[in-house]
Amino acid sequence: MTDVRTFGDMIDRISREVRRTGLTAEIRDSIVSAIDEFETERFWFNEGVATATTSADQPSLAFATNFHQIYRLELTGSAVNTEFLPQITFEELRENLEGNPTTGQPTRFSVFRNEIYLYPIPDAAY
Repeated sequence: MTDVRTFGDMIDRISREVRRTGLTAEIRDSIVSAIDEFETERFWFNEGVATATTSADQPSLAFATNFHQIYRLELTGSAVNTEFLPQITFEELRENLEGNPTTGQPTRFSVFRNEIYLYPIPDAAY
C-alpha cells in the first residue's frame, strides 16, 4: 500500500487509482466530506490512551491533548487496585457536590469544557 502523508498525497493517489483527470476539486470535496462524516467515529487507528495523576482537593483534570471523547476512565489507587469509573452528566455531578463537597476516592466522573471532573473530590493522588 502506498504511504499517504499529506492531503495532496491523498488526492494524487485517488486520482491515479480512478484513472481520470480533471477531478481534483471533486476528490478534495469528497475527502473533506468523508472526514466530516467520520471524524467522531471510533476506529482502531484513532483511539488512544492517556494517564493523569490527581491531586488532593483538586476536583478536575485537564483533558488530554488531541482527545475528543472519553470512552472509559479507570482509577488506580495502587498497583493492584484499578476501578472503572462510570460517567455521569455534569448536572448530576454538580447536584452531588452542592452542599456536600466530600473528598475521598473518586467513584464517578463527568466531562465539561475540556476538563474531567471527579466525584467525590480526590483526597490523594490517584
